[in-house]
Amino acid sequence: MRRCALLFLAACGGGVAEGVDASADSPAAALIEVSCSQIDPAVVIGTAGGEYYPDPATVAVGDVVMWQLSAGHTAHSIPAGLFAIGQGEEACFRFFEPGDYDFYCQVHGFTGILHVE
Repeated sequence: MRRCALLFLAACGGGVAEGVDASADSPAAALIEVSCSQIDPAVVIGTAGGEYYPDPATVAVGDVVMWQLSAGHTAHSIPAGLFAIGQGEEACFRFFEPGDYDFYCQVHGFTGILHVE
């Protein structure tokens, strides 16, 4: 299965999605997907028992967040378009904008929150 950040696809060989504003003021500038190899993430978000942990998670602007999802669980941004991580996959993103980033498991519907300060 191919998994890419929906707004920044360079890690997948794509570039910015067609029709997406990647200026500094757009949501596309809020995060980028980075390689998880040789990364020391500020937090690792996982799944267990029908929930994300830790929840909520808190990081500083510029930190890398790693999602390590167990089989059968996903993480999709709310609203859609910032990121989508498939079942049982691992993905890393560096966050550049402070704020609350909500996400949910598309299979089961449970939610999580990432606070970027």
